[in-house]
Amino acid sequence: MSITVGEVDQNLFNTKDWFTFIKENLDIYQRIKEYFVSKKNPYDCDIYLDTCTIIEHLQLEPIYVKQIMAIWHTNPCTFYAKYGRLYYDNNKNLWRYTIKKT
Repeated sequence: MSITVGEVDQNLFNTKDWFTFIKENLDIYQRIKEYFVSKKNPYDCDIYLDTCTIIEHLQLEPIYVKQIMAIWHTNPCTFYAKYGRLYYDNNKNLWRYTIKKT
């Protein structure tokens, strides 16, 4: 099973492993947000990180991290209020996190 960066793998949703991953990592979006925020430049609201760096920091299986990131990326309205905006920049091949302005 593989997943393209920024694209949700619909087949992964039907696996027992996916449900187990979600149950064991209910705070995954918060952990990703905190990692991005820890890398913030004080002069910019956007933070850029590559997928491998995020996976290494979280120490989780890449396929699940990529899926979580893709879900966040493709459902921005669902996550913006609580976590901020996540977007995959194909030109830079990096994830761009925009801190929610209060």
